[in-house]
Amino acid sequence: MPSDVKAARKLTYKDGESLWIPFEDPDLIDPNESQITRMMRRNMGNETTYTNSKKNLVVEQREMFGRIFLITDSLKASDWKITGEQQVIAGYPCMKATTLRLVD
Repeated sequence: MPSDVKAARKLTYKDGESLWIPFEDPDLIDPNESQITRMMRRNMGNETTYTNSKKNLVVEQREMFGRIFLITDSLKASDWKITGEQQVIAGYPCMKATTLRLVD
């Protein structure tokens, strides 16, 4: 069993709405990876997620067993911790934050 599986997603954000869309990133594909890892990467990265913070809404589209499911829920607040670790990404200064649990 692989210790980690990486999948690529594109984030689009505007006015409190975000959309995470999966895509195949050739840089993440290891020609020596096992078939289990390849299957896990495809299954893990196949979710599309729409979030609307103004409407407190999150909708996730998942494909399982050849069928597409839409899962709708309310947006949960997260308990974020700022690490202080900084990096410039695509010309934007970014600071790393982590969360371990959702707050009800």
